[in-house]
Amino acid sequence: MEVICQRPRRTLGGNDWNLVLPNLHQQIIFLDEENKFVKSQEFAAAVKVSDNYFVSVTREDLPNLPYSVEEIYGIHTSGKYHDLKKTYNELYLIYSTCDGGH
Repeated sequence: MEVICQRPRRTLGGNDWNLVLPNLHQQIIFLDEENKFVKSQEFAAAVKVSDNYFVSVTREDLPNLPYSVEEIYGIHTSGKYHDLKKTYNELYLIYSTCDGGH
């Protein structure tokens, strides 16, 4: 697979993430679930003020982090082949704020 992008890309990990992240701007940052800091409130606060785009690969819930429901993917595995499948495909209104004129 080849990725073509105008923005710099990098991974973020280790115990010094909080020293590195403030110096990164307008980059695509990949995060692995092995990094314990990803679930912390401190990291969530840093992400919210960052101008970077974050890609997290995890099976964990990350309730502290904002995310786009249009960019949630599952990893489909079949034998030795893997591909990504969008797991959230559409948004639709369940309840209407209009009472039909009543």
